[in-house]
Amino acid sequence: MTVQKLSPYSDGRRWGFRTAEGKIVVPCKYDYAWSFSEGLALVRLDGKYGYVNIRGEEIVPCKYDDAWDFSEGLARVVLDGKYGYVNIRGEEIVPCKYDDAWSFSEGLALVELDGKRGYINRRGEEVISCQYDELMSFERGVAKAKLNGKWGYINRSEEQVVPCTYDEVWYLKDGLIVVRLGDKYGLYDETGKLLVPCMYDEIYRFSEGLAKVRLGNRYGFYDSEGREVIACRYYEDALSFTEGLAAVKFRGKWGYISVSGEQVIGFKYDDAWSFRSGLAKVRMGKKEGFVNKEGEQVIECKYDEAESFEGDWARVKLKRKWYKIDKSGNLVEEG
Repeated sequence: MTVQKLSPYSDGRRWGFRTAEGKIVVPCKYDYAWSFSEGLALVRLDGKYGYVNIRGEEIVPCKYDDAWDFSEGLARVVLDGKYGYVNIRGEEIVPCKYDDAWSFSEGLALVELDGKRGYINRRGEEVISCQYDELMSFERGVAKAKLNGKWGYINRSEEQVVPCTYDEVWYLKDGLIVVRLGDKYGLYDETGKLLVPCMYDEIYRFSEGLAKVRLGNRYGFYDSEGREVIACRYYEDALSFTEGLAAVKFRGKWGYISVSGEQVIGFKYDDAWSFRSGLAKVRMGKKEGFVNKEGEQVIECKYDEAESFEGDWARVKLKRKWYKIDKSGNLVEEG
């Protein structure tokens, strides 16, 4: 049996539903009507909200002060300023008792009661108690949570994977979590293991398995196991690793190091950029050029300005004109 598809329509004053062929199934009697969601459509009558099925039967009577579309078999409704949930059979599974509520996602819905937030399941059970100042969506099995003014991460069993003792927390790539306490930063893995205590002035995003860190006015690098593979001792500035190398500044000059901390390209440049397509832009004095990963100056520093390579080409500026060059420095076109 084919289920007919209905769409809301208006006669200019009221709303009802009709088929794609124009057959009227639900007469125009509602103040407004919305599209169907999970087999039911939201309607408003005399300022109150309810739901109808494809036969026009009011499965949920128009008695609620506000309502939303169904999500995962449940819809949010408001009665006398309180939020609850109804199912597709019209049963009020969660009584209207919450001060605020959100739609269900992956079996859970965020709710708020007396200024505190928690999560309920589709049976209306509070699986995460309403005790948190703020609570975010679950991601990778954990949710960012604020308790008594401090941030951490909890799992679906409400265990604090990262204790709620920090001023700020957030996810990095590779399942690592940065935490801030005062003006110092540390690092956890997603199992809750403390990798790096809050001792650094900055922790940057991971790139090629290493994260740049700053301690005072020196930069170094940490790996995902919490090991300081390049100490914050020598480098006055640093860029993240790309294509196996990172530009670092030592005694006022820039060079490049490998992921093991070995110097690959000497410290002789006044500025340096990350590698792109096998070459890196460098500056000597006021002129720019390019080096390869062996440290060879494949394109001499003679341009007033240059852009990093995109594939086989780069744009360079010389005497107020822009040109396009290849990786051998040959001028291929103006532009």
